[in-house]
Amino acid sequence: MPENPESYWQWKISHNIGSSGDYGWTVQTYLYLKSVGLRCEVMTSLPDEGIVLSHRPLLSDEFQPTAKLLIICLQGDRKRHPYAQLHVVQNRLQQVPKGLLKLWESYFIPYWPQPSLIPRDPARGDRLENVAFFGQRHNIIHELRQPLWQKTLEDLGLRWHISKSTERWNDYSEADVVVAVRKFGYNWDHSWKPANKLYNAWLAGVPAILGLESAYQAERKSELDYLEVASYQQLISAIKRLKGDQELRRAMAENARVRAEEVHPGKLVKRWQDFLKNIAVPAYESWCQTSEAERKRFFQARYLAYQFYFAQRQMRFIKAKIDFKLQGRTLIGQLQRDL
Repeated sequence: MPENPESYWQWKISHNIGSSGDYGWTVQTYLYLKSVGLRCEVMTSLPDEGIVLSHRPLLSDEFQPTAKLLIICLQGDRKRHPYAQLHVVQNRLQQVPKGLLKLWESYFIPYWPQPSLIPRDPARGDRLENVAFFGQRHNIIHELRQPLWQKTLEDLGLRWHISKSTERWNDYSEADVVVAVRKFGYNWDHSWKPANKLYNAWLAGVPAILGLESAYQAERKSELDYLEVASYQQLISAIKRLKGDQELRRAMAENARVRAEEVHPGKLVKRWQDFLKNIAVPAYESWCQTSEAERKRFFQARYLAYQFYFAQRQMRFIKAKIDFKLQGRTLIGQLQRDL
């Protein structure tokens, strides 16, 4: 295990962990909470009692908390757990209960930003030369894999900069603008995804051009936070605008420094401390006082709600397939995920 949050990134790279959220959520949360003096420990099996934080894939669907155990499911971009008493979500839309999902209490806490992040080199000044993408290459949208994209950038005197390896995802030193578009169009809110591309851009002091995603939109206070695009043509226009407007780039960089304070790990640790003290501990004490009959009713209600939820999800999936055939477009990719 790494000894502190500062050593997490190098530890992750040296162990070839990749982009697994299992470690990103659990290990980082543990390290940050431990760094501020909270008594906590990492365990390889569930204890008999206490408050347990665990990433969703690590929890079996059949597991039901015992009388002295409170489970806080770190949902990430996965489905909800049928029986965990509390959920922590990374997108504000995941927090909104719908129908019987009111049985699931969920709380929004932003996912940890890129560890060991290296900000943009101040010596680059007002230059705009490198258009950067950070992430897995197979996640680059189709239009940005074509020769036309690179030629368009070259004609503007720009370079398409992609990290050569995972271990360089933390290095924003040569980035002049960040592009993160998962899909073009107006039908994709990606309600299970976090706003980390935006958080990282703020912390790095780099202007960002992003797609239409709910997580980004929930954080946006002004155009200076990021430029939003819904099509390839809009993306090109946004790049040209930044290229030709030095004052806009300066204003976005200055705004990034201000907004970065909101998502600094120190602020997120405080949110975790407040959540544990004001939400988790009272919930644990209340759970310990419930009778066996009350717990049984709780699990039964959760089971029925879970079945109803997936029936709704299946109907939405079928409707999306019909829409695809009739209208030549689809929301299937979005609906296959869980809120």
